[in-house]
Amino acid sequence: MRIVPALLAATLAGCGTCQQVTAHRDAFRSEMNQPPSSSAPHIRLQIPDEMVSAWTRRAVSSLPEVPLSLPGLGDLSRYVDRLGIDPRSMRVGIDRNESARFDLDLDIKSGGRALFGLQLGAVAPVTYDPKRGTLKIALRADLFENVTPRLDDGAVDRLTGALLAPVPGMLRSTLRPTAQRVAREGAEYLVREAYGLLRRRVLTPLGEVATFEFALPDVPLQSLALTSEAGQWIVDARLPFSGAGLTGKSGKSDGMRMSISTQALAQLGNWAMSRGEIPARYTREGKATQNGEFEAGFGWQSGERPLKVHMWTAEVPQTGICLHARAGADPRVSLAKGKLDVGFENGTIEEILGPPLISNALGLMGISTEAFAFTRTIATKTRLEFGNEKVGVEVTALELAGDTLRIDLASSGKPGS
Repeated sequence: MRIVPALLAATLAGCGTCQQVTAHRDAFRSEMNQPPSSSAPHIRLQIPDEMVSAWTRRAVSSLPEVPLSLPGLGDLSRYVDRLGIDPRSMRVGIDRNESARFDLDLDIKSGGRALFGLQLGAVAPVTYDPKRGTLKIALRADLFENVTPRLDDGAVDRLTGALLAPVPGMLRSTLRPTAQRVAREGAEYLVREAYGLLRRRVLTPLGEVATFEFALPDVPLQSLALTSEAGQWIVDARLPFSGAGLTGKSGKSDGMRMSISTQALAQLGNWAMSRGEIPARYTREGKATQNGEFEAGFGWQSGERPLKVHMWTAEVPQTGICLHARAGADPRVSLAKGKLDVGFENGTIEEILGPPLISNALGLMGISTEAFAFTRTIATKTRLEFGNEKVGVEVTALELAGDTLRIDLASSGKPGS
């Protein structure tokens, strides 16, 4: 009697239905691994300019005021108050060549009063490390260009006044010509020599606190790019999948936001199953189990019931069944009290090849909850480093808008943790 199941399995394995099921599954897997059909990104991370500005303000405020000595003081040297170069502000922008422009403003101060200013500029390349999946902007002291003075018509007069302020009244008229000469030559000296003065005390430590790094989690990246648009920094990621990328402009977000194309979402779910990160085998009722009779696959097709779930017979000799079933539904996702809520509407079994063993579309659709949960995990594993501050993120909201899953994020933990 034992020969009967074996003969039955052999017969089924060689039948036309089994060949069709196998061919369909293989074609589905093969299509997923085709190159992207366009240059559009599959994942986009938006970071508001204000978040970057907040970190740069803290970076600049941590820099020390650098003592400054002017040459040629002569008899004035015993009276002159301490002068200093005080870092005031820094602006960072991304240009179209994927480079970052840093503009550092500094004030020349005496007794806490700003006399005139200096400005330094640097252009730092944005580098992509495919092994680590990171984008990095490394600001170095040697990237800064020559100092540009912010000298208005009264700058030399203010420096002259600052030099004479501590001088006793009876000596001021005597030393005024010296003070005027020192002020004029001192301004010229600063224009020539300020870079050397600033490099060790300001620019080198600034490179440590103003370096930026963006790291997406462990997903198969083909490329990362950094741009700026509408008051925000944008990190675009492309995946080595055939699914369509994001279309249209990203729009402005009040906080951090990650957007994922729904086709990429489905293919990330399939990729995660192939790595064992989410279940790949299920029963006919859609229950995950290590030795389930069926393999699952996700898909997204714009239009009616866009979310698709496929099930194929996993091992024909084991089950004696050759089957492919496809269900479709309209998904809805939200975040309620920190928990992911995934629901489905209009669930329908759209196609069955083989015996009609599966009739519950919503049971099949529940399998796709794993893919939404996986993309939420991807978002929370995103890491940002601004100087010596490491910032994690947490999900605050999810929304499906057409062919895009939007995940709103907020920084988690304390800066530097």
